[in-house]
Amino acid sequence: FLAARGHQVTRVRDGREALDRLRAAPFDAALVDVNMPGLDGLAVLRAVRALPLPPEIAVVTGHGTVDTAVEAMRLGAYDYVTKPYRMAEVDALLR
Repeated sequence: FLAARGHQVTRVRDGREALDRLRAAPFDAALVDVNMPGLDGLAVLRAVRALPLPPEIAVVTGHGTVDTAVEAMRLGAYDYVTKPYRMAEVDALLR
């Protein structure tokens, strides 16, 4: 869906791979899930914010809490998206 709308999409298996990719090449934005194997989305966000030119990070979750949302925003998340979401909303967020 996102690639068809002009976004370059890179998929990863887990939080560690996400962090490795984000450190290796520049990205404009990233969507990270709170619940990912290896490193969770908040750990990825925390590490990415320390990069010289960090991408904008939107945190996605299906089990959101107010505490998690506050922590994500405190860590510098661009947005906090709860599942289920509409892909058109994610497209607009990325634009």
